[in-house]
Amino acid sequence: MADNGNGSGGAAHGVEIELRNLTKKYPGQAKAAVDDVTMTIPAGEIVALVGPSGCGKTTTMKLINRLIEPTSGEILIGGEDARRRPADILRRHVGYVIQQGGLFPHMSIAENVSLVPKMLKWDKKRTAERVDEMLELVGLDPANYRDRFPRQLSGGQQQRVGVARALAADPPVLLMDEPFGAVDPITRGRLQDELLRLQEELHKTIVFVTHDFDEAVKLGDRIAVLSEGSHIVQYAEPAEILARPANDFVRGFIGEGGAMKLLHVTRIADVDLGAGVTAKATDDAATVHSRLAEAEEPWAVVLDKNSSPVQWASIEDLDGKTGPVSEYGTPITTTISGRADLQAGLEALLGSDTDFVPVTRRRQYIGLVSLNTVQSAIQQLREQAKQAAPASVGEGSA
Repeated sequence: MADNGNGSGGAAHGVEIELRNLTKKYPGQAKAAVDDVTMTIPAGEIVALVGPSGCGKTTTMKLINRLIEPTSGEILIGGEDARRRPADILRRHVGYVIQQGGLFPHMSIAENVSLVPKMLKWDKKRTAERVDEMLELVGLDPANYRDRFPRQLSGGQQQRVGVARALAADPPVLLMDEPFGAVDPITRGRLQDELLRLQEELHKTIVFVTHDFDEAVKLGDRIAVLSEGSHIVQYAEPAEILARPANDFVRGFIGEGGAMKLLHVTRIADVDLGAGVTAKATDDAATVHSRLAEAEEPWAVVLDKNSSPVQWASIEDLDGKTGPVSEYGTPITTTISGRADLQAGLEALLGSDTDFVPVTRRRQYIGLVSLNTVQSAIQQLREQAKQAAPASVGEGSA
């Protein structure tokens, strides 16, 4: 497990978590709360644990950072045995977020966010810079929020501060226990979108506990459907679970309209995107015009030095022109993340002035989505849903 306790170096990306025969038995109880769970959580992914109340999903998550000590089994984080590290040291390198952020009411927002950096003995200057950096990351202006107290914030703002605090020491792993369950539906949707945006930049390994299957579908790269004792009934990508639920227990969690939910879980980056014609901002306009004519394409996507799409240049714009292509065309005002679902892609297209919307991954251009892209993907999903047979029960490892 990477140790960034000194606050130096680049951001820590996620690491793999492996649970091997993990069991938790409480004294006096006949059944184990967590019974022989084995699963692998891939590095840099969001894995949602979903199941009925009392199934052990929160206990499983708390075993990872040893807020609850396991009775038996192994926990490997980044290939290292988590049980060999002192529990308090382990927890300083595993972010933890609960409902309403779990903020200390008597501490200012800056004091809440700086808790772990102070424990790691960061110097004051580095700690203050990190507080401001984290507040900006979650969309809160440091000048307006660092000196406030939790009671002066809305539920959604408190939750953002909770995420900022969990990320302050740049942990590779983030544990989230129904973090958005106490806010209204509109705020909840915004917080979910914010988490996806942050994950695109940070690539942490996130274990997300929820009782809401739709939330698991929206956020999870993979979903583990758990029954009593945290038995893994099915562990797979959301689209696979929706198209091929393992049994009636999983179907019950999916609810009605499972086939339609495929539209919401199929990410744009996972469908066939148009490549389009791309150009660097410094490319010669005449050369780009020739490439458009040869490809029989009406537009070129102009990319900046970081490969981000910044400008449309049409074949008409470039006709007879010379010099850098960046001198011609119109700014790109709408892009969409490859992590967004097809429903979001359709909405972006309907709100755009063009027939295509550039798709990005980590802000870099990866292709174009169009109405034809969405229509083709929907047709493929329909065929998959029709042909899908019931899946076998997942074994809990990826």
